[in-house]
Amino acid sequence: MKKLSFLAVFFLLVAQSFAQHPPKITIPGSLPQGVFKPNTSFAKGQRYYSEDNRYCLVFQDDGNLVIYKFASARKYSAIWSSGTNGIAMKKCIFQEDGNLVLYDYTGKARWAANGGTVDGGGSGKGDKFYPKGPDSHWLTIQNDGNLVIYVGKYRTNSAPRWSSGSFEKN
Repeated sequence: MKKLSFLAVFFLLVAQSFAQHPPKITIPGSLPQGVFKPNTSFAKGQRYYSEDNRYCLVFQDDGNLVIYKFASARKYSAIWSSGTNGIAMKKCIFQEDGNLVLYDYTGKARWAANGGTVDGGGSGKGDKFYPKGPDSHWLTIQNDGNLVIYVGKYRTNSAPRWSSGSFEKN
């Protein structure tokens, strides 16, 4: 019985360490951890880590999109948010046009990277941001905590077009 209890505790600790800081997995031809292609949908409650695992982006159940900085596995602090907590959001998507948009359950865009909070002043459809195309833009949570949309092919001839402004001097 003691052996079984020891094994259960051991596996629980291993599972917790993976939940806090997942191992880096590289798939040939894929983008690195923390870099996202157009048409990426962000699941509520899922953590999307920077390449160095010190920052993560979370689309929270309360409707807020938040960047957290980790000091340790259990100590972290919010360094940026979309300010949409309390709004019933259905989805967060990095659209094909390069805009990062939060939509409510009626399909109306309530926050967008190209204009912040969209409270009746926008079209409610996430507004077009940049030219479409498979290599026209990419989104990243950088190792300095900044969430940035780049225009251009990944890491070649690209320029920042929007950022959360949450970068930190490391």
